[in-house]
Amino acid sequence: DYQEDVAKDYQEDVAKDYQEDVAKDYQEDVAKDHQEDAAKDHQEDVAKDHQEDVTKDYQEDVTKDYQEDVTKDYQEDVTKKQLENNKTHDHFNLDLIDRGIKQLIFSFSGVLSRMEIQVLLDLKDAEYVRQRYLIPALKQGFIEMTIPDRPSSKFQKYRLTKLGKTLKSEL
Repeated sequence: DYQEDVAKDYQEDVAKDYQEDVAKDYQEDVAKDHQEDAAKDHQEDVAKDHQEDVTKDYQEDVTKDYQEDVTKDYQEDVTKKQLENNKTHDHFNLDLIDRGIKQLIFSFSGVLSRMEIQVLLDLKDAEYVRQRYLIPALKQGFIEMTIPDRPSSKFQKYRLTKLGKTLKSEL
């Protein structure tokens, strides 16, 4: 009887240990799966939030750039029309012309490259010269490109138009 009791106790202990191990493994697997799911959900949420932020920022930037371009184009068109309308007896209303444009036109002589214009105006930033002086003067018809079909050519130069020469004579 004693051996049977010991064997029975042993079997019960083994069965109990096995059940505890299985239960423990199951709990660990469930916890691990839960952590992985939570981590995956978090990563997806972060990625989605980031994508939404980037998309929103991009849309805001595009909208802002578009509005700035439209405003700038409108202002340049209005200025050009005002110049055309306010030119009386071959004279300009100089108050309507931007100071920077007047400075460029006044300093202009012959055919000049962007770098020569930059040096002439004593400015260091090429993009600033392009945005602040060249593009507005081109759009308003005061200067023209020597190679209009290739605006970004390294050989590109600029010269005064008839309108630019008339303005220069009044400055």
